[in-house]
Amino acid sequence: MTCKHGGGFIHHLKNKSRILANRALDGEQEALALLQKYNTDIALSAPIKRTYAFKALARTLGFQSWAQLKTTFECTEGHIPDFNAFLYPNRCHVFWNIWSADYIEAKAIRQDHGGYLLPFKNQYMIVDDDYIGALTGDGMLSEWQNIGRDWLTEGKDPQARANLATVIADKSLSF
Repeated sequence: MTCKHGGGFIHHLKNKSRILANRALDGEQEALALLQKYNTDIALSAPIKRTYAFKALARTLGFQSWAQLKTTFECTEGHIPDFNAFLYPNRCHVFWNIWSADYIEAKAIRQDHGGYLLPFKNQYMIVDDDYIGALTGDGMLSEWQNIGRDWLTEGKDPQARANLATVIADKSLSF
């Protein structure tokens, strides 16, 4: 997978982390609770650091760290992207999916049965329209078509994946 537009998505997330940190600095309880949930070492009287917001944001989106999220979306040379649970948020756990441990097999299943092919850690899942509606909303179906309904292929519009990632992140973040 190549990523020509990961930088715009990372910039969007940096803005979200700034907003989160500023809300926490303003004493907003929801923002403070999110920072403390993923930064258990924060003392109640400690100053708020932007790194706390980066970590909370990354963990909320299913990554272990901001570095892992950033490396995945910037597609560092020689790095195999690990989208971890980004494409399998809690709101999508209720759906039945077809799972495969092999990408080639998953592509063949998707080709035969339709649906959308998404990575999850070291596995692949074929999901239906209802899953996609919960993940990104029905208004994004053309973007999915533009990447060939396969998250790991470039498709005809490289910007489409960045657009989808932004919508997924915004739906997962409550601020």
